[in-house]
Amino acid sequence: MNIRWSQKGPCPDRFDWTSWTGDRRDGPMKLLLLDVRRNGPRILPAKLTPIDEATIKLTQRIADFVRPPNQLGFLGPGKFLIAQPANTTCDEILALTCKLESEIAKPIETADGPAHFACEIAPVQDPAPLNTYASLQRRAELALMCSLWERSNPACLGDAAPCAQDSKDMRALNDMKDALETGQFTIHYQPIINARTQGVDVYEALVRWRSPHAGMIAPAQFIPLAERSGLINDLGDWVLNQACRDIAGLDATTKIAVNVSRIQLCEDDIVSRIETALTKSGLAPHRLVVEITETSIAQLTPDALEKIHAVRNMGVAIAIDDFGSGYSSLAFFSSLPADWLKFDHALIANARRSERGRAIVRAFAALAREIGVVTVAEGVKSQEDVAMLGKIGVDYLQGFFFGTPAEAELAFGAKRLALVANRRSC
Repeated sequence: MNIRWSQKGPCPDRFDWTSWTGDRRDGPMKLLLLDVRRNGPRILPAKLTPIDEATIKLTQRIADFVRPPNQLGFLGPGKFLIAQPANTTCDEILALTCKLESEIAKPIETADGPAHFACEIAPVQDPAPLNTYASLQRRAELALMCSLWERSNPACLGDAAPCAQDSKDMRALNDMKDALETGQFTIHYQPIINARTQGVDVYEALVRWRSPHAGMIAPAQFIPLAERSGLINDLGDWVLNQACRDIAGLDATTKIAVNVSRIQLCEDDIVSRIETALTKSGLAPHRLVVEITETSIAQLTPDALEKIHAVRNMGVAIAIDDFGSGYSSLAFFSSLPADWLKFDHALIANARRSERGRAIVRAFAALAREIGVVTVAEGVKSQEDVAMLGKIGVDYLQGFFFGTPAEAELAFGAKRLALVANRRSC
């Protein structure tokens, strides 16, 4: 198959949309949703440069591999659809999948040396006629999302279809994309209190979705879908850039903590994205704290851990969030690439209930102090908690006792007034 190239990418000459939406007398057609990425962990889709030499050669290789009666469609850089006849068996789909993976894994020679690619393939049975190419693309994205995240039995290739038919998730995913484009997301800031001075030295940035239909939506209701779909990369970029801009106007001692997901850390350009956010906002690297959950750290690949070290080398602090929620062995503790430890709510709740719980927090706080790691207690609820954690020697305190998260104008009000007053007195 010959490939024509536009500015957006390849256009296979033999792509026949009418056959994709035509006769279904033999039953629903079978689709293979193919996502290709270069030199990265095979977790979620990543962007490819659409017209560099390696991508052109790879696209031509895939086009030559897909032969009639199968058809090849192009969704975007590195994203393809392969349509198969309705009578294609599971064994035939599985065989094609294995051959495709093997073909894509072969190095591609370029003027700059060999290029290596990996792919994710999500099989799905078309449940109903799709009237537009856009509707096919939306279903493809959701099916790929489900395949990558859930990792269901690969032998039951038609079983991805129920996930792709989940109209609630499809609507939510489309709504989130619209929300990003129309400015529906906002950031609420929660203060993190210095246990010694009782001043606000740090704020944590917490994203919220102000939907015109559903009102304010909490992160627990949309972050999981954003991670499964890969939209977390765009959403995370927005949060990082906005938070850096918001905090840059405060005094130079105030820091901002921003959550970064495991999915974001698997992106090849995560280090440059953080560097760009700092440069554009003018925020000094030492004023940014990147939060990563303890569970995520335990699941990261060596490549992703290298990126964390690269971020630290920029001067950005790394905080391990939810510490104590599942992996807190001494071996794990000593290997953490961390500057801050944020003790999980459950750990603090146990300390509130028993001397044994307090002893555990005290031991972790002492170990952290010995190796120069800052400690933060999450879930502080009362003055009694403040007194207890002060005796234990925790460095920072965070919780609803000090106030609920609020938008920038309200959260930073006192800080901004103090900054203006100080400037006027100079």
